[in-house]
Amino acid sequence: MLRLLEAGGCDVVVLGYAPEGARPEVSDTGELRKLLDALGPTKAVLFGDLSSRAQVQALMGIGVKNIVSSFDDIEQLLHAVLMACHGMSSMSHTVIELLWGAWRAPRGDPMLWRQRLSERELEVLHMFLAGKAVSEIARETGRNVTTISTQKKSVMRKMRVKNDVQLVAFSIQQGLL
Repeated sequence: MLRLLEAGGCDVVVLGYAPEGARPEVSDTGELRKLLDALGPTKAVLFGDLSSRAQVQALMGIGVKNIVSSFDDIEQLLHAVLMACHGMSSMSHTVIELLWGAWRAPRGDPMLWRQRLSERELEVLHMFLAGKAVSEIARETGRNVTTISTQKKSVMRKMRVKNDVQLVAFSIQQGLL
């Protein structure tokens, strides 16, 4: 596969993954990490038999940014390829369920979600998704903690999420992260 990539050029590679048993392209995270490093700037989508939160977290831990379960429909795989092509992260519905339970974000075009948010709400969202606390965001933006908290609540209301976990899950699912 790497020889083919060197010869041609490719925007996105879909890798088959089986944590146990059958061996598509890769079957363990060490081997996968080496393959991801070798791919360089080529974007990868991992498609495989995933059945636990720990498996998904291990894949995320080695840098896999686009993950689709073999239990998902083909539209989820196509969505992940499109997101990878644009340099964004994505996780299929089944992978989201494995990570955070059965909650699902309202469906919609990611660009529409961005358009619903003000510039300041988007700024707060991006900083929150980068791991910053509300107080840190307030300090860095020069705004009041109450203002930042209100803007974050407004983002959550517009996205129809109830807590921080759903906000992160939604952001990943919609390609905002």
